[in-house]
Amino acid sequence: NGVILITTKKGTSGETGRIEVDVKYGANMRLLPLHKTITDPQQYVELCWEGMRNQLILENTSLGSRSPEEVASANLFNANAKGLPAAYNRWDVNPADLINPETGKFYTGQDAPTLKQGYIDNPDPGWRESIFRTGQSIDAKVTISGGSDKTTYFTSFGYLKDQGYYIGSDYNRFQARVNVDHQAKKWLKGNMNMNYSYSIFDAPGQEGGGAMNNGFMYVNQCPVIYPVYLRDPY
Repeated sequence: NGVILITTKKGTSGETGRIEVDVKYGANMRLLPLHKTITDPQQYVELCWEGMRNQLILENTSLGSRSPEEVASANLFNANAKGLPAAYNRWDVNPADLINPETGKFYTGQDAPTLKQGYIDNPDPGWRESIFRTGQSIDAKVTISGGSDKTTYFTSFGYLKDQGYYIGSDYNRFQARVNVDHQAKKWLKGNMNMNYSYSIFDAPGQEGGGAMNNGFMYVNQCPVIYPVYLRDPY
C-alpha cells in the first residue's frame, strides 16, 4: 500500500568533475553439504557384487554346481548378466578374482588386485571437484557527475564479472549510462538520457538432456567407478 518512485540520477549544478569509484568483491560457494555418496571404487564394486549375489539367492534359479557367490564373481563386470560395464574394470585381474566370496570384500594382502596402467598414473579428481568450485565475483562502477548553472551531467560505467559455483556458469556484464540536462532558455529545457548494456551468460550442460544434464543431480547419481577423464592405457 505504498508508492514506488523511480528517479534517474543526475548531475548537480555548480559541482565540477565529481568522480566516484565503487568496487565490490565476493565469492560464490556452497555452504550446505551435498548428500553423502560412495567415493571408494572398491566399496562400490563390493556392493554391486553383494546385490548380484542376493538377487541370485532370491531368484532361486538353478546354478548347477556353482554357488551364488561364484556366479556373482564371474559376472561382476558383465553388463549382459546385470553386472557392471567391462570397460570400467580398473583392476588388472580377472573380475572373478576381485572379490573374496567368503567375506564379500576385495582380496587383500598378496592377493590384492592391482590397478591397470593409466589409473595408477592419473588418479581421478572426482566429479564434485571437477564440476564445482569457489567462484569469484567482481563488481566495479565509476561515476562522473557535475554541471554548471545551465548544464548538468551524470555518466557511469559498470563492469560485473561473476563466476558461478557451477563451473561454466559465468556471467559478464558491461553497462554505460549518460544523462545530460541543459537549460537553454527559461522556457526551453533539453534532456539526453542514454543507456547501454551488454552481457554474456554461460549455461553449463551436457548433450542429450535428461536428469544427468543437471550437475547437482549428476554428482549424487554417477557411480564412482566412472572416471572424469578417459583412461589412457598406454
